[in-house]
Amino acid sequence: MSVQALEAQVRALSPEELAHFTQWFEAYRETTLGDDADHGEGDLSEAQKQEILRRRAAYLADPSLATPWEGTAERLIHELRARRGQKAPAR
Repeated sequence: MSVQALEAQVRALSPEELAHFTQWFEAYRETTLGDDADHGEGDLSEAQKQEILRRRAAYLADPSLATPWEGTAERLIHELRARRGQKAPAR
């Protein structure tokens, strides 16, 4: 289901259904974001949580935005070496 289809479904809910969905979704967000201090992730600020949700939504809307982990370390090493080679000359 696309995000647009989900949004349309949510808009079609009755006020009672929307209230129930809102309560469920808030509980889901809390468990998804690891608000439980026992999981060691309770130290996230509200801004950090919102950023996680923003990035997740962006990925779900367009998975091609994601970069696979494989090769990431090698790519970063290559980029760092290239930048070190471009250092400005000493004055």
